[in-house]
Amino acid sequence: SVQHVIVIESTFTFQELGEKCARLLDESNVPFTYIKVNGSLENYKDYTFGKGIQGDLQIESFTFEKDYTTKPDYETGSWFNNQVTSEVYSNNDIVYREDVAALAVQCLQSLDWSTSRCLVVSSSGTLNNTSFGGRLDKEWCVGANVLADKLAIVQ
Repeated sequence: SVQHVIVIESTFTFQELGEKCARLLDESNVPFTYIKVNGSLENYKDYTFGKGIQGDLQIESFTFEKDYTTKPDYETGSWFNNQVTSEVYSNNDIVYREDVAALAVQCLQSLDWSTSRCLVVSSSGTLNNTSFGGRLDKEWCVGANVLADKLAIVQ
């Protein structure tokens, strides 16, 4: 059976399907990680495995309480309209799809599958790739350790 779902919000998802998606996630009773990309989601044109993570991703998060959908006044899917709000929502920086895909995989590796959460992801520029220093044959994604460190504070 499905133990956890990762949802990556695109511009289309947000505009057309966001609230419906939130209701479906709530009704499914399957824990999830909802990734909201704050910025222009684009392909990295010259991506290679050896280059790895390109953007210095900034991650804001909120975690849902256990059994939040059973609370007396809770309205199914209402969390979607009450997502994390801060100045990052005005961010126009580029967030690379490849980085978001790596973040989704790292979420599965690093975070508790029994917990639902929402992550708001933005980029504060280019990541300093000289800090990786690992062996390419030992890493699933070059720079994934940076994402793991950033996710360490997320419940």
